[in-house]
Amino acid sequence: MPPNSQPWSSYSVGEPSQSPKLFEPTCMFFDKVSHVTHIENAISILQRGKILPQLVYDESKLNEDRILVNWLSPNYWTDGFRYGNVSFNFDFRSLIEGKNLYWVESIKYNTPALRILITAQDRSSDKRLIPYDPGFKTGPWWYDTKAEKNYRNSSYTLEFMLEEELNIEKAKSISFVEHHPNHCCVDRERCKDMGMNSRSAMQVLGAGAILHGLNCASLPFDPSDLEMLEDLLHNHHHASKKKSFLGENYDKSNNTALVLAWLSAVYFRRIPETRTIRQLFSSADSFFFSIAESIENCFGPNKFTRLKNPD
Repeated sequence: MPPNSQPWSSYSVGEPSQSPKLFEPTCMFFDKVSHVTHIENAISILQRGKILPQLVYDESKLNEDRILVNWLSPNYWTDGFRYGNVSFNFDFRSLIEGKNLYWVESIKYNTPALRILITAQDRSSDKRLIPYDPGFKTGPWWYDTKAEKNYRNSSYTLEFMLEEELNIEKAKSISFVEHHPNHCCVDRERCKDMGMNSRSAMQVLGAGAILHGLNCASLPFDPSDLEMLEDLLHNHHHASKKKSFLGENYDKSNNTALVLAWLSAVYFRRIPETRTIRQLFSSADSFFFSIAESIENCFGPNKFTRLKNPD
């Protein structure tokens, strides 16, 4: 039996909702956890093919150790994430299988952050860490052994510190979220992603992935998110037809440079330049099919339904 009093006892889950149409905030089901990051860092992750663990830098009791962790959480912030726009989502059960679990701490933010270490290492000799058994319904994370389901108390911020790198090809999905308009965990004063919505984030990351010559065809991007790239191209194509084209005498060999220039303008969020550069193509269709080809080369030819028809 668990001890009567543990540091996690005051954060324990409640009872699951008895109605499939309702949810109980103190006992919410979850089956995935996410690593959310900014666009520029997401590009680096796509280049490496994995998320590398980092040293702990905040006020955690582990901030003077050499433990390297990846931060993961099942939380969803409806008013925006301060961590960025790009969410790498992983199956929770597979991440914890065969691992040791330790309670680390609660950090007294406005909404307390409750931290649990997931590791293949035996850290039982570290007296700062307390073995955590989610099979007991006494903490913020409860595993219902009968239903084989995980629950959390969403009144608090549950954070998992995973002591290993993450292969992004094993992610369940890569999706996009809103960046909080006023808060950023990196640099509130200079963050260029702050306040960006999920639609714009997908378009900027998509342009960046193409610019960096990445092959994302095997990665689990949500099809509805990829449609945002199609929307961007179609919107520009429609707008371009109302204007004259300056590159009517260009041959097709110039298109590569123009494609890179247009994608750069999208990636660096220079909206007026995207409009100027598209009109340097020889025609609206030349613009459309040149960009469409670059999108398919990066994300795969079978993931899009509207890149064959500019209208």
